[in-house]
Amino acid sequence: MKINLQTLIFTIFLTANSNNFAQNITLVKDINPSGSGYPNSLSVINNKLYFGANDGVNGSEWWTSDGTTAGTNLFIDVNPGSTYSGSSGFTLYNGNIYFSANYSTFGTELWVSDETITGTYMLKDIFPGSASNSSFPSSFTEYNGLLYFTANENVFNKELWVTDGTEAGTTIFKRFNLSNSSNVSNLVVYNGFLFFTANDGTGNAFWKTDGTDLGTVKISNIVPNEYVKYNSLLYFRANDGINGSELWVTDGTPTGTQMAFDLNSGSASSAPTNMTVYNG
Repeated sequence: MKINLQTLIFTIFLTANSNNFAQNITLVKDINPSGSGYPNSLSVINNKLYFGANDGVNGSEWWTSDGTTAGTNLFIDVNPGSTYSGSSGFTLYNGNIYFSANYSTFGTELWVSDETITGTYMLKDIFPGSASNSSFPSSFTEYNGLLYFTANENVFNKELWVTDGTEAGTTIFKRFNLSNSSNVSNLVVYNGFLFFTANDGTGNAFWKTDGTDLGTVKISNIVPNEYVKYNSLLYFRANDGINGSELWVTDGTPTGTQMAFDLNSGSASSAPTNMTVYNG
């Protein structure tokens, strides 16, 4: 496979123009005047910026901003009072926003919102029980009209789940490891498939699915990190145990999954990060 990295740029350091950038950076709002607001999980949805933040009064909750000080406010106090909800992972799917949030009675579970207070509720208690039982849904990824994500279920951690937006339609997609946690992560849609990593009991590996059980197959024993799509291929960082952490590429097939470049030859790692497509 011929690899062209002319416009695949990674680990960019902004140096010469750092002063110019600094002149254009301004504080939008001091969310927590007595401390740090810790804004996180920033997502642009319907021309609004949604994020989690702590104002020092309501705990870490769901905030919104239109880019102005006056338009940056607490959106919904999911877990009322000073107890935090830790709302995060805001993802638009079928006109509603799906996210992870903690509520005192149920722990951290899957929530949905139509961007109104009355239309914001827990969709499903995936790990039922007390507040200490949390499913911690994350990695929300839309594929083939459904929303896939990872969640803990009972003693099994990081399983692959799917929802159609209803409680009944929120189910585990596939349990890869029948005796332990599947440790599903790194979801990405590419070339008509959903790719991810999972452990079927033989170790973490690279998988893909077409949304069916028969169409869910292992691609490689390599474990990808930090994907970037470029020139009809999917690039990522991986360590094969021989060449260290290097730049890899796949076309979605086992034979087309290989190391692109051994940038730091031998067993040492080049550890490429912050890969960005530029002018391509």
